[in-house]
Amino acid sequence: MVKNHRGFCLKIDNQGTTMYICVCKAVTDKQLVSVIESGVCTRRELTHCLGVGKDCGKCNQEVKILLKQHSGQNENYQLAALA
Repeated sequence: MVKNHRGFCLKIDNQGTTMYICVCKAVTDKQLVSVIESGVCTRRELTHCLGVGKDCGKCNQEVKILLKQHSGQNENYQLAALA
């Protein structure tokens, strides 16, 4: 385990680096991206599914960034599926 500049632990695995976004609920960036890409598209849904952002709130900015970055990919996938 290695800590990044914000004190979050990084876990090295076979697929690269995973960063814990919400340390209160032990939720990683890969878990968040997976849920977002499966169709979750609001902060409220993320909080309901994974519990992120409910305790200390330090993860809120990172969650917002990941949601913004990956929710557009979900929309493109849904549009391609309809075509």
